[in-house]
Amino acid sequence: MERYRLEEGIVVGRKPLPQGDLLLRLVTPRGSLEAVVRKGQRPTGRTGRLSLFHHVRFQLYAKGEGLPTLTQAELLGRLHGLEAPRRFLLAAFLAELAYRLASPEAAPRIYPLLVSGLRGIAKHEDPLLPLVWAGWRVAKAGGIGPNLEGAPLNRLFLALKAHAEEALGPLRSAEAIGV
Repeated sequence: MERYRLEEGIVVGRKPLPQGDLLLRLVTPRGSLEAVVRKGQRPTGRTGRLSLFHHVRFQLYAKGEGLPTLTQAELLGRLHGLEAPRRFLLAAFLAELAYRLASPEAAPRIYPLLVSGLRGIAKHEDPLLPLVWAGWRVAKAGGIGPNLEGAPLNRLFLALKAHAEEALGPLRSAEAIGV
């Protein structure tokens, strides 16, 4: 196994750790992963490039069975518009769904849907529409989605939420949306 590897992905989660480290959750075309960023909470350095929903190219150092360490990061793009509270909640729901379903087998199909869905949530006048569109396609790509047609948007979202939680367990971000 290679110790250093270069990957590209979307940051879908950040958790502060002791001593100023960060635990990042990322969705990549090869699957979902967690990595440690040493001293990632310092005011200088690469923290700005590692914000939620940023598209980054990064280098990982993996030694043994522990979590890999993120050693370098380059910002490839960020989505303007996801700062709005409602859009942020919808994006968080889609990101968590994609993270939980992005196995190495399904990730090549899920990753482009996640990117497209986040862009839609950021730019569409009704952000629930791209969430439902991308959410059902991510669920289908992950192997848990039935085929629904002709249902109203709110019912489709509630069905997506119920279906995802039945297959994956409770999604924390879903509680805050409240359609």
